[in-house]
Amino acid sequence: MNNKILLTGIACFSAASALFGQTAQQSRQIPLAYFGAQIGNELATTSIGCSIGTAGSLVTDGTNDYILSNSHVLAREGVGVVGENIMHTVSTACSNNALHVGELAADVPLSFSRKRANRVDAAVARITPNVQPATDNSGRILHIGNNIDFTDAYAVSAQTVTAALGRAVKKSGRTTGLTHSSIGFVGVNINVSYDGGRAYFTDQFVVSGGDFSAGGDSGSLIVTDDASANPVGLLFAGSSTDTIANPIDIVLEQLSGALGLNNTSLRFGTSGDLGTFDLAAPTGGGGGGKSDKPTRGGKRSTSIQQASITQALAVRNRNEARLHGYDGILGSGIGIGPGNVANITVFVNKANSSAKRHLPKNLEGVNVEVRLSEEFYAY
Repeated sequence: MNNKILLTGIACFSAASALFGQTAQQSRQIPLAYFGAQIGNELATTSIGCSIGTAGSLVTDGTNDYILSNSHVLAREGVGVVGENIMHTVSTACSNNALHVGELAADVPLSFSRKRANRVDAAVARITPNVQPATDNSGRILHIGNNIDFTDAYAVSAQTVTAALGRAVKKSGRTTGLTHSSIGFVGVNINVSYDGGRAYFTDQFVVSGGDFSAGGDSGSLIVTDDASANPVGLLFAGSSTDTIANPIDIVLEQLSGALGLNNTSLRFGTSGDLGTFDLAAPTGGGGGGKSDKPTRGGKRSTSIQQASITQALAVRNRNEARLHGYDGILGSGIGIGPGNVANITVFVNKANSSAKRHLPKNLEGVNVEVRLSEEFYAY
């Protein structure tokens, strides 16, 4: 994690959610801060440097507009105080050219106790009138489009969709730029490592392919890989093989509660002009990341029957204590097996792969598969 990098001529060290490379998103320092660019809490510094992530997208409650990202990006893993300054490009401790783009408005507290599971790693920063000129209030996200220059920024659809096995998705993040892959696992219950400890998450989904994201991409909005660009999830963690995301509807629901919204809820759009937000985003390649071809993990068949997914989830839930009861087990989820039948996939740490010998091949008629991975870290 101690990767030395150069930011606008100033050397600093990357923390768990900090910089692992330099793309167009990272280097973009302009009066208008598009989404998909880097962002961080002004106070989010550690003993080894600055901790930043990605400004995922614009959301609104109809009155106020907000920047959507992760708790560990905007709220310092849940210890941030409402009103703290949110900066583009990075903490002022590591950059001499940071732009003030908003203030922390709310986050969903993170639990580092197995006794209380997490559903999301999410926070929002309110875009206040005095800093509005520094933020693109149309909701456009860099490179969600065809071109490779900075004019290639499009708003996403206001209509969310659920994470489905095999669904083709894309994201635009500050480190790897625009990348494409597909959803490989749903109903994922998994352990994720943070600076503050280990957090247990339930009902997540996993995007296949180690090239889909890297450190610093946390907070990126994952959308459908088509012209509609419907929001699917909020990226927050990963490993060299997979990316983990929160289902987007749960993110909006829990953040609405954290903001104390009673008669309304957060949605994608802007309070100023909702009609212009639902712009079509052409598919294709983009700058700063991978090509327009799917990354490792690829597109998978979507013909899997929902009945087999429901059955596999029920069996996994009944047997989770048994499946997760060994050192080296990171978590489990539902994937696609032979014949497009759902299976239970158990994520096993490569450093302790002997744990797989304890796992059954079949549970109550559902096949059990092993997927080797490194530890999952908050990006």
